[in-house]
Amino acid sequence: MVLPRLKVRSGVPFRFRIINPANGRFMRLSDPGHTIYQIGSDGGLLDEIVARPPVPLIDDGAGGLISDPDPAKGLLVTPSERADVVLIPEGDPGDDLYVEWHDFPMGRHQTFLNPGGTIGFGHAPDDGKRPPIPILRLEIKPGGNPSAQGWYPILPLREDPIPAIDVPPGAEARRASGTS
Repeated sequence: MVLPRLKVRSGVPFRFRIINPANGRFMRLSDPGHTIYQIGSDGGLLDEIVARPPVPLIDDGAGGLISDPDPAKGLLVTPSERADVVLIPEGDPGDDLYVEWHDFPMGRHQTFLNPGGTIGFGHAPDDGKRPPIPILRLEIKPGGNPSAQGWYPILPLREDPIPAIDVPPGAEARRASGTS
């Protein structure tokens, strides 16, 4: 598979938008060794930056490696959702970095052929166990800015905070993970 390739500079913040065009597939993205900073979503710029740590690989118990199932690691983009993010690439000119798709257990099912010839439907045994798949290649080009290490954007990102939603008396209010 030929991956899209973008040229970036080491230490220079790189902003891009991720859109999940799927109608039923979740995208959990990570760049090994790099934190992805989410600065926006479908509602526009966030009130505060959310740091998305990389997804580490862990032992699957059978001698292989799988993505850590902790959903707090990496950037989760649900069907038809978008995310505005900043990545600060680090490396030497000529190095390649990869944004990867990481599997995580979410109750994936599959069809299968029963011994009697009928078709069955059940739990997929590889749910959460598929290896990471690179989806974007970032090539480090000369002319980086090492002094930009530790970059953090000026806060607040937006001047007009998202107004609170009135909750009827007696209703339970819950804050969605990763939002402000």
